[in-house]
Amino acid sequence: MRNLRNEVRRIVQEEMDSYNTNRMLVTEIGDGSAKPYKFSKFNPNLGDYGYVKTTFKTDSGLLYEVTLSSIYKFLDVAFTANDDYAVTNRGEMYKVMSTIIAIIEPVFKKIELKGIRYSPVEKSNDGGRGRDTLYRLFINSFAKKNGLKVEFITAGGIIFAEFTDPTDKLLKVPLREKLLNPGKYKITKKDLDVIGDLDLSNTDIKALPAGLTVSGNLYLSDTNIIKLPHNLTVSKDLNLDGCASLKSLPDSLQVNGSLDLTNCTSLKSLPDGLNVERNLNLINCDSLKELPNDLQVNSDLILYGCASIKSLPNRLHVGWNLDLKNTPLAKMYSVDEIRAMIESKSGYVDKKIYT
Repeated sequence: MRNLRNEVRRIVQEEMDSYNTNRMLVTEIGDGSAKPYKFSKFNPNLGDYGYVKTTFKTDSGLLYEVTLSSIYKFLDVAFTANDDYAVTNRGEMYKVMSTIIAIIEPVFKKIELKGIRYSPVEKSNDGGRGRDTLYRLFINSFAKKNGLKVEFITAGGIIFAEFTDPTDKLLKVPLREKLLNPGKYKITKKDLDVIGDLDLSNTDIKALPAGLTVSGNLYLSDTNIIKLPHNLTVSKDLNLDGCASLKSLPDSLQVNGSLDLTNCTSLKSLPDGLNVERNLNLINCDSLKELPNDLQVNSDLILYGCASIKSLPNRLHVGWNLDLKNTPLAKMYSVDEIRAMIESKSGYVDKKIYT
């Protein structure tokens, strides 16, 4: 019984100590609105797994080192000095918190992040609770200043502060998320320049914004997309496999990789002068009755199963192979006749013709 009473007293005392510590820190830190200290310059564009350090010195001469790294779309923040609590007692933590906020803001403006993660440093006098409070206070101040909502989640000893941005001012929301939630986000001009791939396969997307540029691959397979925007530029592959509602392509389309239009059963035409850097795949495009003049495909042109194509265009240039299997042309002409037909129209097929 005595042991139980002692255990209860110990638990109560720990809770009181924690409450007193937190109350002291809340009182002394404030809301992070104090003028920040000057900190050493650093490149805020950390990328996906970047790492950087910066330093600043307090009024009392204490040197702080702040380490930032991006891990799985979270910004890992660590800041250390010889004695955080001594600084707090000297009343400098207002400025310290404000400086931390000033340091992380440009990082959020440069790269796509979901929030902040940290590990509370163990302190002998409070079991890490005071340190955790410091982090929570500066994160809440940062969120409040930038109009963010924050949720704290603990997993494996790591604390994740995940943000949502109702104002769409600070967080870099991916274009994919904006396109799939049109009523929630506004698409700006800077959103249209996509670095890397954009994957919208198997979604309800029906249209894309004009002026879109994708530096990687654009995946739109098995969507209900009806048409593509003018001035669409794709630096690598454009995959429209299974887009049964797609009827045409824009005249200004630029594809610097392969163009896959397999099973685009409603596709009726291709733009004149279409230039595809690699393969053009038109398998089972049943509604396509003819190919455009000046079509240039620098690798394979695959027309397998195009049941409505009965002739070939002027100035057809195929840099590798032409596949005409299961088409009316394969039944009507021999390989030599098809090659002669193409050459008579100022075109060529560099390698083999399959029928």
